[in-house]
Amino acid sequence: TSGAAARLLERHFTWCLALAEAAAPELKGRAGLLWLEQLDREHDNLRSALRWGLAQGRKVEVLRLSAALHWYWDHRGYLSEGRAWLNAALQQADAGEAGGLAPPAVRAHALLGAAALAFNQGDWAAAGTYAQESVTLFRQSEDRAGLTLALLRLGFAAGPAGEQGRRLLDEALALAQTLAPTPADQWVVALTYYVCGQGIYFRGDYPLARVYLRQALRLLQEAGDLFFLPRVLSMLAGVDLGLGDYALARTRLEESLALLAASNDLRTLALVKSGLGDAARCQGDYARAEQVYQESLALYRTLGNTADIPAMLHNLGYVALGQHDVPAASAWFVASLVQQ
Repeated sequence: TSGAAARLLERHFTWCLALAEAAAPELKGRAGLLWLEQLDREHDNLRSALRWGLAQGRKVEVLRLSAALHWYWDHRGYLSEGRAWLNAALQQADAGEAGGLAPPAVRAHALLGAAALAFNQGDWAAAGTYAQESVTLFRQSEDRAGLTLALLRLGFAAGPAGEQGRRLLDEALALAQTLAPTPADQWVVALTYYVCGQGIYFRGDYPLARVYLRQALRLLQEAGDLFFLPRVLSMLAGVDLGLGDYALARTRLEESLALLAASNDLRTLALVKSGLGDAARCQGDYARAEQVYQESLALYRTLGNTADIPAMLHNLGYVALGQHDVPAASAWFVASLVQQ
């Protein structure tokens, strides 16, 4: 009967919401890969639940479900799809009052997810808009970990090397240092050191950036994190390149690549391939540099990350110059300018 079917769909939606919210914190720890694989198996079910929830006007639950899934979408490279679901959930929550208004904390977490996915596609303007509202809402709550994450997103979207970005990242670090010694909060502390270390790197202070990134690495290793650990190694390799230690940079990047064999995190894989290209180019290994830059470029295109594509094209131009192929270098440089 229609009543029985409706009850079945309701139970299915409730089960999917519980699964996603149980998985989200576990993705940051030692069991992360197992949870990721379970979400892979249930991805079509989760999509069906999102469609049903939106059709039924279940605003609060759909916001919760999409916010919880943003970590999964990020790790698996479903950036465009995840942004579409989060945008639909946020837009429905904005439309009228039917179904009740979402609690500020629920909306804040959905906005944080939208900011993360936008940022990872290079859409810094959208990331900043989402993060700004998320910060505003988190400031009204007692969720210091959430506010820390939102400040990190907003700080990076504002430009980590600029004064505003630096101020926001400093606030995030000060707040992170007040968090509880729980695994969940210490993971936020680790991420804070990572993002602040990136900001310091972009300001050119490589020795201090290394201190922050090593702290992030230590905390993530203690947490058993599988996903941000390769990103931190990649960033440390960038510091090594800046300090002229090309061999160490390449070693770190190869270690990061080995870790990614299990998680298949496409966003991080693109970063690592780009870093390997930088290390190979600095060492005069232009054939290797061209290979991994091309692989990174393909990944960024797959992810829809338009912000990083020009840099890869530009890097390929430098490879061609290193090979004394001026016409090819000119073509790559022009392609990079066209993409910007």
